[in-house]
Amino acid sequence: MAFVKNPNPPFPERFKPDWRDILELRVAIYRRLPEDLTADLEALIPWFIDKIEWSAHGAVTLTEEMKVCVAAEACLLIVRRSKDDYKQLRRVKFSPRDLSTFGEESKWAGDASRTIVRMGWYWTQIGMEDGEDNYNLTIHEYAHVLDAAHDGKSEASIKLGDYKTTREWLKFAKESYKRLCRLWDRDAHYKEPVIRKYGTTNMAEFFACATEAFFEVSRQLRLAEPDIYKWMKIIYGMDPAQWRERVDYRDLDELQSSYADTDRERKRKEADRRRMVQEAIRRYEREAREREEARRKSEKEKQCLEKERRELEENGIKKALEDIEQAHKKKLEEINRRYEDKVVQLDRRIRDAEVKFERDKKEAEQKLERQLSRIKWNLEKALAKLKAIEEEKPVKPKLEEIEEPEIEITRRGPKRRTVSRFHPGGLPSLKFTVVGHLKDGLFLRWDEEGDLREEMHYHLGEKNGLCTYYYPGGSKELEGNYVNDQRAGIWMGWYCDGKVKHKSKYLSGELVEWTKYMPDGSVQKFKKPGKLDKAFSKY
Repeated sequence: MAFVKNPNPPFPERFKPDWRDILELRVAIYRRLPEDLTADLEALIPWFIDKIEWSAHGAVTLTEEMKVCVAAEACLLIVRRSKDDYKQLRRVKFSPRDLSTFGEESKWAGDASRTIVRMGWYWTQIGMEDGEDNYNLTIHEYAHVLDAAHDGKSEASIKLGDYKTTREWLKFAKESYKRLCRLWDRDAHYKEPVIRKYGTTNMAEFFACATEAFFEVSRQLRLAEPDIYKWMKIIYGMDPAQWRERVDYRDLDELQSSYADTDRERKRKEADRRRMVQEAIRRYEREAREREEARRKSEKEKQCLEKERRELEENGIKKALEDIEQAHKKKLEEINRRYEDKVVQLDRRIRDAEVKFERDKKEAEQKLERQLSRIKWNLEKALAKLKAIEEEKPVKPKLEEIEEPEIEITRRGPKRRTVSRFHPGGLPSLKFTVVGHLKDGLFLRWDEEGDLREEMHYHLGEKNGLCTYYYPGGSKELEGNYVNDQRAGIWMGWYCDGKVKHKSKYLSGELVEWTKYMPDGSVQKFKKPGKLDKAFSKY
């Protein structure tokens, strides 16, 4: 055609030839696209149309022309990006003018999320037909889809090549948004900003309006906001300011007339199709009448066939039924025989198992009797030995303090001695070392059953080092470190079964963090609750 640089450009796969005429006539931005970008865009349009679930309600009727125009402007945003930006987009809905909410018209021309886009067709057409008015509803709403594609948030958080570039863009977008708000808030200024005032609503609308300005008034945006224009080039991978109009407006009338001729041809083909369908219906009815007549004429043949069928039933079918019955009887006998064999095998296995069980039971009883006899003999022997020891050993007084020989550390320094205390039954109760009058070294404590319950380290009367508490039986109950008589570092607590009960952190004797692990698996965390002693007063 006369208005295209290349008069016969190749058509991509599944791209219909008449779509190009529709786009040249209806979409102003399409007429400015360079040839390489046009080819890539046309390749995406069939994919987008097949991917989306299209619908319309009200006075608007969904047509192929609507799908092609919207798909072209939507795919323009991702032609230099990736199809993954529209991965979660599923549905597109059209309203006649404004969006309808619960049967009433709202004030919004469109809205979008990452899964659905709703647009008023009246405003969509206005944005398509004028490519330099800084308003394009389709580009605006699909910019929202692009914004929310990866994280579900519409905050100008569009994904770029790497993390560093994305962070730089977010920082720049926030600063530019605040600056745009300040420009529009001024009472008087010599010139309005290129980005519409609607872009001051929030960060999402700022990004969508900036995208509109990038494609609609690219040269003005490059002059007024060069930094924003540079980032838009990085995001979309193209430079609209360098595009030139490919269409001669003097030839639009010719295109309009050719499009009208195409429409008349389409209507003529549709009328021919309807006429062919009617002829096919009449031909089908005629053939049906002929088949009915043939059926009536063949009634005698059917009677003959019925007679032959009855004869076959009397002769051949009876014999076949007898054969089948005999085969079933033989098969049933074989199944019964196999079943009886299986029953005999199971009975024999059950008897063998019972015999083996009785034998194993008898051997186990004999073994248990021998073990009990041995245990009884060892117990009597131990009791006799214990009785002899008790008769020879004098009874220690209750909580008697026994001092070991004093050991002099230095000639002039204090002496070190070990103190031991015992329970009334003779089992040790306490054991520790004293330097002068101060505890120094390892401190041990046992309960009346002889189980170790506490292990502590002292240095000149102050707790220093590892401290461990035990449950009866020897499992750990609590463990941590002391520094200068104050708890420090990480302290761990356990249940009787060995599972972690709580974990606490101390700084200079003060509890700064406490995590408690409940028996049901839940976790409770506390930070800076106060002093330590209240939380572990039982220790």
